[in-house]
Amino acid sequence: MQVSTSQFFRNQTEQLQNLQGDTIELQQKIGTGKAIEVASQDPVSFSDIGRMRGQIANIEQYSRNILRANEKLIIEDNVLTQAVTSMIRIQELAIYASNDTLNAGDRKAISTEVALLQDMLIDLANTKDATGSSLFGGYVSRDALFQKDLEGNVQYFGDDNEIFSAIGDSIKININSSGTDTFMRIPTTRSPSGESLFQIVRDTIDALQRGEAPLSIGKGLEEAIDHLTQRQTITGTKLARLQSQEESLEAFNFSAKSILSGIEDTNIEDVVSRLKQKLLSLEAAQASFVKITEQSLFNYLR
Repeated sequence: MQVSTSQFFRNQTEQLQNLQGDTIELQQKIGTGKAIEVASQDPVSFSDIGRMRGQIANIEQYSRNILRANEKLIIEDNVLTQAVTSMIRIQELAIYASNDTLNAGDRKAISTEVALLQDMLIDLANTKDATGSSLFGGYVSRDALFQKDLEGNVQYFGDDNEIFSAIGDSIKININSSGTDTFMRIPTTRSPSGESLFQIVRDTIDALQRGEAPLSIGKGLEEAIDHLTQRQTITGTKLARLQSQEESLEAFNFSAKSILSGIEDTNIEDVVSRLKQKLLSLEAAQASFVKITEQSLFNYLR
């Protein structure tokens, strides 16, 4: 055979291999639905795909953080609601017990209910979140952060560290309230630097047990209710911020996925059309190759 014929066969073989490779690649795009799977297909678009996938992964992590923060703050809001309700009940009992028609025995009887409400407040302060961590303990978590000592004074064994959660690029939110700020440092008329909620309630109980009108100890109960209500407002503001950020992330996630789809996903109609063209070209090339091969072989044998 002549050298030119050998070269022709090599060229024909290379052409067939290229067409077969193109056909397989188009079939894979249809099968996977992805237009670009390796960097060599389109380095710039492949880089964009990686960047968009990274952004979507970040959004999904932020969304999970928001979910956990939301769960934690909802529990906190419920605890504060119950604490306010308990304090309002204690205030109602104090007002009732201050009525001149009641005697010392009546007031001692009322102190029993107030003491039960104080225990309920301690239990609320010791609430844990869904993960089992103390709600108001900072980084400290134990069964009872708030405990009564032998003299009836409530001690706090948590810390005042703030816990933050990332809910967006360079966006963090404080997702906890410290036990000190919530229960142990309430500014009152008699103590501007702050006193314990439990001490205010205990003073009410002591006054009742002495047979005294409990409102004589000052406006501590009212000020404690105002304080807890303010803390609840702060928690509500955090929940609103989480909701707003969640809505923003949902919109951005939809946009990012749309952009990614535009870069990454196969245009099925276009690829099918190109595949048909490639298959026709491949069939024609194969038929031509076979025909020419037969003729060349015949001439060679002759």
